[in-house]
Amino acid sequence: MNERLHQAQQTKNYEHNFLKLLDNITDGSSIVVNETGTVVKYRPGLLIGGKLQHDCGIERSIGYFLEALICLAPFCKKPLEITLKGVTNDGMDPLKNSGKSPGFGLILMAESTTGVFYSAEAISKPSGSGEDFVVPEDVAKQACYKLFEEINRGGCIESFNQSLACLMMALGPADVSKIKTGPLSPYTHIEDFLQLRMKLETEKDEDLQTGTHKVIMTCVGIGFSNLSRSVK
Repeated sequence: MNERLHQAQQTKNYEHNFLKLLDNITDGSSIVVNETGTVVKYRPGLLIGGKLQHDCGIERSIGYFLEALICLAPFCKKPLEITLKGVTNDGMDPLKNSGKSPGFGLILMAESTTGVFYSAEAISKPSGSGEDFVVPEDVAKQACYKLFEEINRGGCIESFNQSLACLMMALGPADVSKIKTGPLSPYTHIEDFLQLRMKLETEKDEDLQTGTHKVIMTCVGIGFSNLSRSVK
């Protein structure tokens, strides 16, 4: 039991790969992993960007790495132009396609009358995963249910992108930003990392019948900027 717990706490190969990616797009970063692989000390350097290539491996899809790059790219000294090599689907991360395999997947999108886009995706389980085979019709139903859930949640952004919107609000100019979302997902560490607390207000209006209760998020940005980035 202790051995399994120890292995679960160790950094994985794809996590080491992710640290290498951060090192590639920065200058002066310091990464120290202890002998057991259970403690990582990371001192970030300056975000440089530029034209780069990175091999993402096959344990996690390219979407896993893109999620971080989307957050960091706007603050790089140079425009970030990066070529990522790896797989485009793994069952956990945002996917582009399913590759050449007997599996199949589906991405659905919906646009509201005010121009808000919602999306949802579902894929079949790969052979050898130990899970029951899913027919295409069931994958389609799963994608539809997920899309209906996003529409029911409502707001200006889908649940998957809540953390990105919150991060951009927090790092933005020292001015008030406000956004309306559906019920909040637990995926956020903004208060821990930036010492910034957002004001949350629940909007309740049963008469409109617009799905779940909405949350209005308000904050004043910290005015983050890359000091090495030239001002034009």
